[in-house]
Amino acid sequence: VFHYSYVAKYEVYNVSSGTTNAVEAPGGNLDLQHAEWGPTGSQLVSRTKLTLKIFVHQNNIYYYAKMGDNLKQLVKTGKEGVVFNGITDWLYGEKILKTNKAVWWAPDGNKLCFASFDDSKVDIMTYPKYNTFDDPNNLYPELVSLRYPKAGRPNPQVSIWISDLSDPLSIPGPRRLLPPSEIMGRDHYFTALSWIDTEKIAVVWMKREQNYSVVSLCNSEKGWVCEKHLELSVSGESNGWVELFDPPLITSDKRHYLLRLPMKDGDAGAFRQIAMITINGRVQNFVTQGSQEITQILAHHQNTRTLFYAATLPGLPGERHIFSIPDIHSSSPRIPNCLTCNQTERNCSYHDAVFSRNAEYFILQCLGPGVPWTEFRISRGNKIIMKTGFDVKAAEIVQQRAFPQLRTFRVPIDNGYYAEVKLVLPPSLREYEEIKFPLIVHIGSEPGEQEVSTKFAIDWGLYLASKRNFIYARIDVRGSRFQGDKLLHETWHKVASVEIDDYLKVISYLKSDLHFVDPIRTAIWGWAYGGYIAATSLVHANNNLFNCSTIVAPITNWLFVDSFTSERYFGQPWTQGGFVNYERADLSQKAINFKGKNIFILHGTADDAVHLQHSFTFMKALNDAGVVYQTQLYPDSNHYLEDVKYHLYRSMELYLFECFGLSENEDIIERQTTIKKRFGK
Repeated sequence: VFHYSYVAKYEVYNVSSGTTNAVEAPGGNLDLQHAEWGPTGSQLVSRTKLTLKIFVHQNNIYYYAKMGDNLKQLVKTGKEGVVFNGITDWLYGEKILKTNKAVWWAPDGNKLCFASFDDSKVDIMTYPKYNTFDDPNNLYPELVSLRYPKAGRPNPQVSIWISDLSDPLSIPGPRRLLPPSEIMGRDHYFTALSWIDTEKIAVVWMKREQNYSVVSLCNSEKGWVCEKHLELSVSGESNGWVELFDPPLITSDKRHYLLRLPMKDGDAGAFRQIAMITINGRVQNFVTQGSQEITQILAHHQNTRTLFYAATLPGLPGERHIFSIPDIHSSSPRIPNCLTCNQTERNCSYHDAVFSRNAEYFILQCLGPGVPWTEFRISRGNKIIMKTGFDVKAAEIVQQRAFPQLRTFRVPIDNGYYAEVKLVLPPSLREYEEIKFPLIVHIGSEPGEQEVSTKFAIDWGLYLASKRNFIYARIDVRGSRFQGDKLLHETWHKVASVEIDDYLKVISYLKSDLHFVDPIRTAIWGWAYGGYIAATSLVHANNNLFNCSTIVAPITNWLFVDSFTSERYFGQPWTQGGFVNYERADLSQKAINFKGKNIFILHGTADDAVHLQHSFTFMKALNDAGVVYQTQLYPDSNHYLEDVKYHLYRSMELYLFECFGLSENEDIIERQTTIKKRFGK
C-alpha cells in the first residue's frame, strides 16, 4: 500500500429497502483495492486483492452489470507487485497520475477503459520491516520488495485497454489501444485520458525524455489505433520539459476539447493558458492570455457555452480566483469575468470550486488567508444559494487565539527575477521594539512547488511563531511554479545551483535589512528535495548564514531517485554529459565540507519514496570524512512519518533550542529585555 493506494471494504446501501450488501470478490473476500459506480444504473467495477488461498498474485478487474448479478472477471493478467490492472503501480500512482484509480467509463457505461502497468522488468528495491517489538516470535525482520525504477533503469510498461460491456452475458476480451506512431516503440509514459463520446477517446502520451507530449484520438472504427492530434515539444537548446497531465476537457457539443498549454507573453516567457482545439479540424485557439497562470480548467456549461477556470492574478502568483468566460465559441473578444475578486472584505483571496456534472451549480470554497468557508452557488449569475456555518465557529476559535502575523513581500534576485517571501511572525512582534527573533527557513519537499500563497494553514511554522517566538520563512525562488515557464525551467540541469543562490540572497537580505530578525540565530530545514536543498545550502559557497540544518528523509544522490523525477531535471545518466550532472549533485561528494557544520538527519526505515539508502550513504561519507552529526531513525515508518509526527517535530524543536543556544523554557523577549536592562541599553 503506497501513499495513494489503499485496501477497503465496501457495502452497497439500498435507499428503498434500507438494507446493505457487501461487495465481495470471488471466495467471499471483502478486501477491495478500489470500487466505483458506473455512469448508468447500478454498474459496479472493483479491483480485488485476494487472500493467499485464491489468486494471490493477481490485481484484476471484476464487473457487475447490476448488483445481484453474477460477477464477471474482465482481465486475468494481474500479479501482485508486478502487473497492475485498473490501479496504478508505484511510479504512476505517486508521480504521474497521482491517484490509485486507472479506470475510465464511457459516457453510456457500455465500455470501460483501463490501464495496465507491467513492472516485470523494473528493478526491485528491498528494505527490512521489523514489525512489533512485543511479539516473542518476531525473531527476524521481514524483507519488503518494491518495484522502483531509478534514473536510467527500466521503466514500467504501460498499456491501455477497452472492454466492451454492451452485452453483459457475453463480454469479449479487452482490446488494446495502440499509441500513435510518434510514441510506439519508444520508452514513454501515459499521462491523461478522457472519453469524447461512446466510440472515441483522447489519450495523452509523453516520451520518457519528457521533451515531447502528444494528444492522440483513438476510436473504435479504426480498431482503437490512436493518431496524433496535437503535439507539444521542447528541442535543441531550449530549456525545460513538457507538462501535459490534465485530462482534455471535452465541450458539451463534443466538437472541441480544452487544455492548458504554454503561451508566450513577451519577455516574461510562456504562461499556462487555455487552448480550445477542434476535434475534427485540429484548429487551436487560445481562449485566455496574459501573464496570469491558469491553474485548473473547472467546467464547461452546455447551454451558455461558458467556461469556468481557476487562475492566479498578474503579479500575484499566490492567489487563486475563479473566472468565467461566456460563449467561448464566439468570434468576438472573450472577456474573462472574475467571480471571486471582490472577496477582500471577507479576507479571502485563495479559492477553489467544484462543479456539478452539467455545470449548473458549484461549490465555492474559500481557502484563505482567513478562516475557510464554503458556499453553494448557481453558475448563471453567480448567485449564492446557501452558506455553511462551519466558518463561524472556526473564526471564533481563531479570534480567541494569539495567531501569528503574516507578511508577504518580494525580494529582487538575479537576472531580473523576484523571490516571493512569506514570513510567519510571532504575535508579540512590535515594529517599534528592538527585540530580535530567531529565523527558521523552510524548503518545500518537491522541486517546482509553490511555497508562498495566501492559503490558510495551521502547521509547524505557525506553532513555532506563536509558541516559541520564532520567525518562520517560506520562499519561492527560481524553479517555483505559477510564475511562468521561464522561471520554472531555470533549474533544468542546474538543480541546487540557481535556487540556492536565490535562497542565500534572500536570507542575507532578511538578516541584514529586517531589524527584528536575529542575525546570529538562523536555521534551515526541509523534507525530501527540501532536505537536499537545506543540506546543500549549509555548505554552498562557504557561506556562514546558518547555525544548523535539519533534513528529513533527504534526497542525497539523484541516481537513487525515481526515473520520472530525476530524469526531468538531470536527463538520463547515460546521455552525453548526463552522468556528470548527477555526480556534481551528489551530496556525499561534498561530505568533507560539512566539517564544523551542525546537521540533523531524520529518516523512516520503511520509506518507499526516498529510500533510507539516501541517508545511509550520506552518513557513510560523513563518517569517512570525520564529520560529527546527529541522526534519528524511525523503524517501519514510511516517507510521511504519520505514525511518529509528534515525536518528529518534538525532536526537531529540541534540536533548534540546542542549535540556537536557548533553553526550552526561556522566553526570548524576556531574555533580551533582561540583557538590555543589565547593560543599560
